[in-house]
This record gives sequence, C-alpha cells and structure tokens, in this order.
Amino acid sequence: MRVIFLLSLFLALTAGCSEAPTEESVLRQDYASLEQAARGTEVRWHMWGGSAQINQWVDTYVAGEMKRLYDINVVRVPMDAPVFVNKLLTEKAAGKNTGTMDLLWINGENFKNSMQAGVLFGPFTNRLPNFTAWYDPQKSAHDFGYPVNGFEAPYGRAQFVFEYDTERTPTPPATLAELADWIRANPGRFTYPQPPDFTGSAFIRQVFYATTGGHGQYMKGLDKDLYAEKSPAAWAWLNEIEPALWRGGKTYPKDAAALDTLFARGEIDMGMSYHPAHAQMKILEKTYPDTVRTFVLEEGAIFNTHFTAVPFNAPNKAGAMVLADFLMSPEAQLSKFVPANWGDMPALEVLGVNSNALRGTIPSSVPELAALRSLNVNDNGLTAGDGATAAVLAELNSFWSLSQTVPPTDVRVGSLSDTAVMVSWTPIEQWGNAGGYRVYYAAQPDGEWKLAGVTPDKSTDFFTVTNLIMGTTYLFAVQSWTEPNAANANRVESDWGVVVSAVPGVESVLLSGSVTDAVGWGVP
Repeated sequence: MRVIFLLSLFLALTAGCSEAPTEESVLRQDYASLEQAARGTEVRWHMWGGSAQINQWVDTYVAGEMKRLYDINVVRVPMDAPVFVNKLLTEKAAGKNTGTMDLLWINGENFKNSMQAGVLFGPFTNRLPNFTAWYDPQKSAHDFGYPVNGFEAPYGRAQFVFEYDTERTPTPPATLAELADWIRANPGRFTYPQPPDFTGSAFIRQVFYATTGGHGQYMKGLDKDLYAEKSPAAWAWLNEIEPALWRGGKTYPKDAAALDTLFARGEIDMGMSYHPAHAQMKILEKTYPDTVRTFVLEEGAIFNTHFTAVPFNAPNKAGAMVLADFLMSPEAQLSKFVPANWGDMPALEVLGVNSNALRGTIPSSVPELAALRSLNVNDNGLTAGDGATAAVLAELNSFWSLSQTVPPTDVRVGSLSDTAVMVSWTPIEQWGNAGGYRVYYAAQPDGEWKLAGVTPDKSTDFFTVTNLIMGTTYLFAVQSWTEPNAANANRVESDWGVVVSAVPGVESVLLSGSVTDAVGWGVP
C-alpha cells in the first residue's frame, strides 16, 4: 500500500499546477506529511488589508517565522472578504478546480455564504496540532451563530469598544441612554461608520440589542415576528440622534479608518473599534494622544472570533494548513496580542510560553486573558503592566511572578569615598537557580556604558564600584540574569532597571523609574 501511495503522490506532483490536490488526498495525510509537502512552497494569504500595523505584523513576524520554521514563503494579498467570496463563487460556477488563493481571513456572513455555496475545503481543523492542544472546540464551534464544522481555524478574538480622550471628555457615558444624552448635548461630535462597514454594523447591533431587551432572545434563529415587534425601538433610537451627529447625519465616514482620522483630528470626540487594544496601538504610533482611553456600556459589548479558512480550489492546501496551524500557536497568539505588534485578542484557551527567554512588560490591556483556562508564563523575564494585569495573572497562575528574572528594585548608590561607591538593591524573588546581577556604569555627559562587575549569585544585594573619577557624575544600572537550568534551557536576562545618578562623595539621585526611561538614558 505504501508503494501505491507514494506512486500516486509522485504522479500528483508531476502533474504540475493544472490540478489542485484533492480534498481526500490532503485530509488523509498525517500532519508531519503535510508539513513536509509544504516545505519550499508559497502560500498566498488573502486578507483584509486596511491596517498598516496588521500588514506589517504579517509581512515581518508571520512571514519571517514561516520561512524560518518551514521554508514557506507567505505572500499577503490584500482583499476584502466579500470580494474573494465572490471570486470563489465565480470560480465554482466556472468549474475552475485550481485557483490562486490558499488561505483566507474570514468570518461572519462571508463564511456562512461560502459554506452554503460549498466553496471551502474541509473539515481540516481537527488535523492541526495547535488546535487540538490549545483550543476548546466548543468555543470555536460557531461563527456568528453559524456552525463551523471544522471548516475554519480560530485566529483571534475581537470586542467592540468606544474610544474617548480624557482631555476632552473626562467622564464618558455609562449606558446607551447616557450616550444619547451626550450626543444631543454635544452636536456634531459623534458619528459612526456607514454600514456595511464592519465597525459601523457592530455599533448598530450594539444599539439593537440594548434597545430591544438583550441578545438572548435572538439566539434561536431568525424569528420574523419577534424582529418586527422589537426592531422599531432600535431604529427610533438611531433616528433620534441623527440630527445631532457629525454633519447633521447627512453623511457618514466610509469606514473605520475614516472614523479614526476624524477622532485623531479632533473633529469628533468619540471613536469606536472592534479591537480593545486599537487605541493603545494608535497611541504607540503617535496618531492618538496618550490621554485616549476605551470604555464599554453597561449593557455589554459584542465580541466574536475571527478565523482562517482554505478555499475549495486552493493550489497549496498543505501549505495553507501549516500556516493556519502556526497562527494558532501560543507564540503567534502572544506576538499578535502585544499592542505594538497588533493588539488582537488571543483565540486560544490555554497559553503556555513558559521556559523561554521572553522579557519586558506584559501589556496592560490584558483583562482579555481572563478568558483563558490556563496560563503559564513561568521562567521568563516578564513583569505585569499594572495592578489589574497582575491580579488577572495571579488568578490564572498564583506563582508566576516568583519565577521571573526581572530587574532588581530599590536600586541605590551610596558614596564610599571620592573614587568609590556602593550600588545596592533588593534581590529578585527568582534567586534559587544559578545566576547573578551585572552592574553597569557610565560617566556623564557622553560616556559609554561599561560593565563594573558581576555578583556570584542572586541573593547578593550590593556591589562596590571603584576607580571612579572624583567630581564626575556617573549613571548606574543593574541587570539580573539566570543561567540555564532544569526548568529552562535558555539563559534569561532581565531588562535594565532604574537608572541612578551619583557623584563619588555626594548623594545619589534616582533618574528613572522604568525600563523605558532607562533605555532613554542610553542603556543598550
């Protein structure tokens, strides 16, 4: 049987690109065989291309990792979902069995329309190892209420939020009724994208659920009588606020990007997004001021999962499945979640990135992590962004902070003489494994950072720096590190901690209280 199978595979490969592999032949292979078949190939990923930051994440991180791990070239093809769905429908009707699209970013009505037309490949998700390892099938079983049945791989989660600037709006509305009052009290300062834009449509659904008694009554499928009874309340609310909207409600932003521009320019005082970290992403790219915050109404917020899918006539189904599997990996999900990269909420239920060499601050927009069933970030160099983040992490893993190689705290510099100082600190909690502290110093104003010395272990809480120049101002910083051990095969080095200024013979001064500030002082 193995000889027959290999012969069939050889004939299929030598047939060129005129015929795509059949669904049966791909679905019969184990994942190791699929991965091997995908090596050295190209995967064309058709996806919404309206975000420069998302595009950059795909073109750099995703493409780079896929090339490094699997020798697969990922080509991002910007295309709105309705466009590629119509393309598939046309190809299906024309009998085109080999297309040009390998993977799709899809969900909602576009997925439903594709399934009903039979233009997707599958079921395939149960063949992907990351799906079976990290995901709850029940939580990914439906897409906007439509059964997935293994034809989509969960990729990320989104939640609707409003955005506001605390400088312009110190206290945002708490309920939909208060939002209506705010809009009328601030004419011309609110609008929403024109449907069928995704964000604009989500806003209308928010209004619909809030004004008609909640979403629960609609979960049994379309009830035309119920819709006819309830929907007038939603349209009445929208019609009532229309005269007070931007430009009197006579025109609307064409999409979410246009709404972002109006908010950034100060033409309106409230924005909205389907991504909770969108505002933070805009702050990082200097589009929004750092006074922008997000909020949700007391009536709740819509959220959903977005997916990837494989077309029925994808020429590289094996490569598409390998890419879909990689996007579900804990590493990709964590990278995607960092606001500087994208800020997209993880779709997985179990996150395990322990025993790596990750370092830095876990994003403060992490209440979404509360949806995880399990989290393991042990044995890295991570810190919590704020108290709320620390509380969520502690609930999921109460001992996570004890295993982190982080910068020591309470760094102080005491003068011993005109040419020597003592640098002291509070040791970190992760002191059991081999490692220590490195003490660095730099003469001001333009001196380079130099290593003063290292401690023998992580329980040591001071180091004496000698041979300094009398009357010279110096900067001092301390970094911790942990050697490879039974829990982690990697050497873990912390970020640089606070920077302290001192002149031998004079009191020291704390210059910064964060790693970011330390980098600003020239710390490498």
